[in-house]
Amino acid sequence: MGMKLIDIYGNQRIGFRVARSGVIMAHDPDGNPLGKVEFTASRPGWCKFAPLPAGRSYVFSPTH
Repeated sequence: MGMKLIDIYGNQRIGFRVARSGVIMAHDPDGNPLGKVEFTASRPGWCKFAPLPAGRSYVFSPTH
């Protein structure tokens, strides 16, 4: 099961907690895909990433 994160502008970093590794895909305000976003694990279970300039929503999909 994935997770959708919304950036309501002005964020330099977004952090979230996950149970396992995965990928984040960015989308613009119209829902068009912008590509994969790199993120770092700041401590076990917590990830953070820098929002893209044109990004509005981000979908985290866990990998096995």
